Amino acid sequence: MKKALLCAVVLVLLLSTGAWATVICNGSKCGGTGIRDYIYEVSFATTFGYLQIGTCDGNINDYTSVLTPNGWTFNIVEATEANAELHDIFSPHGTVQQTPVDKCPYLIVWASTDVQYDVSAFVFGYNNSNAPHDADWTIGFADDGDWTMALGMGEGVVHSPSVPEPGSFFALAAGLLGLAGLKLKIRR
Repeated sequence: MKKALLCAVVLVLLLSTGAWATVICNGSKCGGTGIRDYIYEVSFATTFGYLQIGTCDGNINDYTSVLTPNGWTFNIVEATEANAELHDIFSPHGTVQQTPVDKCPYLIVWASTDVQYDVSAFVFGYNNSNAPHDADWTIGFADDGDWTMALGMGEGVVHSPSVPEPGSFFALAAGLLGLAGLKLKIRR
């Protein structure tokens, strides 16, 4: 009876604060001290078996040294849901981005293969050479990042990889062609 009462009190407190889940963004790529470029320190009110974060980089080969709980999978999938929102800029931790401006085309997905592998807290992460941008997250199909809260600090959105815009690729290609032409000119 005492255990049931305690669970009810905890549930009421969680519902009143809205803090079912926290995701602290602590990756080295976005100003944190984490051991990977992108780190997400996740805590949930109960166990969970699903975490997704919006991303613009859909190439799974760009994600290396992935931190995943035992019995979980890691994948990149096309986004079809509203919780793949993004702000196409990088904002420092602690800032507030009140409204997203677009949708991420992909989702980074960690999923438990069986309920026995569900966790209530874990440090998820990976390395990715692309620059960060602001993106939404969802845990256990129940809670997601809040664009009105401080970015990367718990309840707010986090950072994930963006991809270079086409203009950057064009500038790189033009520079490489220019160097190739210079080399040919010097040889002659």
